[in-house]
Amino acid sequence: MCLYIFDKLFCYQSNFSYFNLKLSHGNFHAITANNIEFNGEIFNKSRLVNQVIRAYVEQNPTITFSELQKIFSRKLQGSMGVFDTFENEQAIHDRIGHKRYYLKADELIKLSDVVIATSNQWGIGNIGNFFLHPNKLGLKINGNFR
Repeated sequence: MCLYIFDKLFCYQSNFSYFNLKLSHGNFHAITANNIEFNGEIFNKSRLVNQVIRAYVEQNPTITFSELQKIFSRKLQGSMGVFDTFENEQAIHDRIGHKRYYLKADELIKLSDVVIATSNQWGIGNIGNFFLHPNKLGLKINGNFR
């Protein structure tokens, strides 16, 4: 089956190794794919979010934590937020053992005032909220799924 969304042709198969689209009230709602192309590279859902945030910060190197929060609202992810300070998430991880944000050095993103960690909690229920947002910022997720 194929659909046109924003002048792009999206085709899917029911096999989850590809992807599924869910339409809700005529709007693109969710992706179950783990392989999404952005800037010529393939990412799973949570790595895609990390790379989109990283690309936005590279284009806006003086951006602060509070400014980035206005651009990537917590509600895009849901209850946890798209990102948090590394310091806060490392403290939570050390205290209770939950690793819900990327915490390795090469996964962190340096802002002008703090270092942030992006959420790794992305699934069918929330990735649709994020997926269309980068296009509004000039960061194209071109819809080529593998």
